[in-house]
Amino acid sequence: MPYIAPDIASKTLEAKALARRNRTKRNVILLIGYLFGISIAVIWDLVAPNSSPKSATKVYLGMMVGPGAAFLFLRVFESRYIAPQARCPKCSYNWEIKEGRGVSLDAHMECWHQCPGCGLLMGDDVLKLALTPSSFEAIVGKSKY
Repeated sequence: MPYIAPDIASKTLEAKALARRNRTKRNVILLIGYLFGISIAVIWDLVAPNSSPKSATKVYLGMMVGPGAAFLFLRVFESRYIAPQARCPKCSYNWEIKEGRGVSLDAHMECWHQCPGCGLLMGDDVLKLALTPSSFEAIVGKSKY
């Protein structure tokens, strides 16, 4: 295993944790948008059941308006609610987690074993092993000298 400096390993773990937190925050905001849109549609249907659009149309409108508002909220207030982008501590390659159908598997940060920019090893197990001071001694055995 190549040597990874403990400070680089800790910064790498922090950047990966930041990328995971950023993805979680974005997904929670979108979930809130979906739930808000659907709940407004259900309330609209309960308050005015005989109004112009049918119940299913109201739910579809809620499913479009809620996430649309969440996307707009993310674009306007993203810098306030989501931390700066996670980047490689060596080369500043963007490690933000991309999701969706259009994203190829090699673009998923969770699938990377090393940074695409500089080749820094970024597996969680390897990084935690690099942070353990006695990891080399545990693998090789203590010297008797």
